[in-house]
Amino acid sequence: MRIERAYAAMQDAPSHPYLENERHIPPSLLQSSRFAGRIRIDARGNAVFPHFDRQGLCGFEIKNKSFTGFASGGTKGLWLSQEKPDDTRLIFCESAIDALSYAVLFPDDLARYASIGGQLSPQQCELMRSAAAGMPLNAKSSRRRMPMLQAESWPIASGRPSGSRDADDLCFVLHQADGFKDWNDQLRNRPRPSPSSRTRKPSVA
Repeated sequence: MRIERAYAAMQDAPSHPYLENERHIPPSLLQSSRFAGRIRIDARGNAVFPHFDRQGLCGFEIKNKSFTGFASGGTKGLWLSQEKPDDTRLIFCESAIDALSYAVLFPDDLARYASIGGQLSPQQCELMRSAAAGMPLNAKSSRRRMPMLQAESWPIASGRPSGSRDADDLCFVLHQADGFKDWNDQLRNRPRPSPSSRTRKPSVA
């Protein structure tokens, strides 16, 4: 109840100074239907990412410049984007900011996103299995390196997720940031258009 009350007091963040200025996440992505309601801002201006388990909201990750925290008394589940019935990909990342960065670097209208918020727990492995099991047929799953996620705990490797559907149609792909520590590092090192180039109008002959 304390977690739910604290979370309810926060505002949705279709724009966020820290995410936009420090993490280079464009407001257009924050305002997209894919991430609607999945990013909030608290009274201190922190970016807040809700985690869910089988029962619903179970905690939230808190991020700001030089600060990472988690809701006191909460437990880590999965941060999840919104889902669409025709999604074909499920992207797992270590953090929500990495997932947002991946969505900027590799736009895909048919991809849904999830993150674990740090070190992976056995409970989160089960939640990942369920998320994979809930994908539409002919879908793929991608994830960053997660040291605790062994082959025997992954639904594709084990042959069948903890759900009613068969996993034989799922294709597993490991995608890592090449030459960067994570996807947000890659995004922040990507050249950004200058203000003049963003506002310049085409000349008329």
